[in-house]
Amino acid sequence: MKNWLEEIEEQEQKKEALSEQARNRIQIKKEKTALNYQQNGEKYDIFISRLNELIQKVNNFSQDKKKDFIEIDSRLKDTDFDNKLFVFSSSKRISTHKMRFYFFGKEILRFKQIRVIYLSISKEMGKVDIEYKEKFLPKGHEDNYSTKDTHYLYELDFDILTENLAYRIVNWLAFKEGEAEFTLKS
Repeated sequence: MKNWLEEIEEQEQKKEALSEQARNRIQIKKEKTALNYQQNGEKYDIFISRLNELIQKVNNFSQDKKKDFIEIDSRLKDTDFDNKLFVFSSSKRISTHKMRFYFFGKEILRFKQIRVIYLSISKEMGKVDIEYKEKFLPKGHEDNYSTKDTHYLYELDFDILTENLAYRIVNWLAFKEGEAEFTLKS
């Protein structure tokens, strides 16, 4: 029978072995991603650059031209995999009036709608990862309304990164396209 000291040492060794496996998996993914970027990075960089240009144009519009949202955010996010992860996001606030009872007047309901797209280099050769999410959050009346979530993740060929897709992404982030119309599946 093992004493408590031996059991703790055994647990520590198992933990170390698992973390070593995790480090190896991360290293392999890093290497695959770097090779994919080396071969396809120019297409990716051109697409990201074009998308950022379009976003900058939209953000420079006056507020009355972009009534639905405040600004589209674009940023590069550091990751352990060095997969050139770009995050594009926007949000809008929605206020609706709901009649309570005849003598109580109207109740104002507020919601926040958030849209986010993640673009990154995949570990699979010739592929790019595209993930998009949409959240519809009730503000101040969570007990009566629930949060609605939409989440899609795609691993697609680099050929998908076209001018048309850049415009569609900006349209979706600017709330000019609904979630139902924005899909990457053919």
